[in-house]
Amino acid sequence: MTKHNFLFYCCFFAPSFETGAIRPTKLAKYFSKFNQKIIVLTQTSLDEKNKDLLNGIEDIKIYRQNVKSSCLFTIKVFGSIETYKKLKELIQKYNIEFLFVSGPPFTPFISAYILAKKFNLKLIIDYRDLWYGDPYPIVSIKDFFFRAVGKIIEKKIMANALKVNFISNNMKKDQEKIFGVIKNSIVVSTGVDHEDLKIIDKDIYNKFLDKNNVNHNGKIFFYIGTLDETECSKDFFDLLYSMTLNKKCDFKIIFIGKNKFDLNKYTQFNSLKPHIRFIPRENLKVIKSIIRYSHGTIILGGYSSQRLNRKVFENLLLTNNIFFLGNKDSPSYKLLKKFSIQHLSTNLENKDKKLGKFKNFLTGHNSLDAPPKDLKYFYKAELSKEFLSKILE
Repeated sequence: MTKHNFLFYCCFFAPSFETGAIRPTKLAKYFSKFNQKIIVLTQTSLDEKNKDLLNGIEDIKIYRQNVKSSCLFTIKVFGSIETYKKLKELIQKYNIEFLFVSGPPFTPFISAYILAKKFNLKLIIDYRDLWYGDPYPIVSIKDFFFRAVGKIIEKKIMANALKVNFISNNMKKDQEKIFGVIKNSIVVSTGVDHEDLKIIDKDIYNKFLDKNNVNHNGKIFFYIGTLDETECSKDFFDLLYSMTLNKKCDFKIIFIGKNKFDLNKYTQFNSLKPHIRFIPRENLKVIKSIIRYSHGTIILGGYSSQRLNRKVFENLLLTNNIFFLGNKDSPSYKLLKKFSIQHLSTNLENKDKKLGKFKNFLTGHNSLDAPPKDLKYFYKAELSKEFLSKILE
């Protein structure tokens, strides 16, 4: 491919612990491997836990701004002479042609739009979630404010981009229901980096169990990610409670990540305590080793039909004992079904059906010998090549 100069303008980037750092980092990695010059402007990482994300991007020049919050980072484009000067310096120093921005958070879209107009850059917008069209309810004044801003300016920003990418067709359709046909839109999914297989180690998994005093001999299952009201959490805990009524049940489910679901309001919480455990977020090396060597994993897909969760691809790469609970029309459900995952339940199924599938999941184990051959289409390398081809066409 002909070489071009890209500026990735990202709130989150390796080795940040934030989920939003993964997609831009992996795209930058493979864009660079496909002969593109990548420059990154991001905020200084508040943690160093995902150092493995830096693998393969050693040749990428990363500039970091000392900012206390991601919101301030993006707003500083308007109010900080320091940040403005840095952006201008990078654009001019490296003769930037393409400005890439991925959200959420979405305030960088505004900054990128202004910069692209000023310096005549080709703007690439990448939606991991929707802005105004996010399917979940507004829960704060900040949410209300930013949704309102999106409603006013989002259409104009998209119209002035070279390409607007969505990670699923459902997401694109939902956006077009609001703003009309988006002629410059493309769909490139999120996928998984097959090179992450190199960082997986059973010793890492065993050390994790030891550190957290988890019995190696029991049946151990994991949920990895944020737990909140939008992820079918109440439905799932109802299933768990039904299982605990059987005194012979012997399993432990470990939740790793942020817990925004108020279990204290859940009346059967005390019955669940012997079977559940909450542990803070872990780095990618630990997470991927857990998925590979545990008995199985749980994905709560949420009530929306819009989202395609990155966790789906990570799980398909590493395990074949997956329990999914979510919307049957979602791309996550359809993808898991395509790869013959057996324990797929929907939020609209009756309780007995859900319970039957969950029981079958708990009696199973991960028997995956190698990643499914058809998953190669969703490897980050392939998807990045597709993304780049659509940008440069």
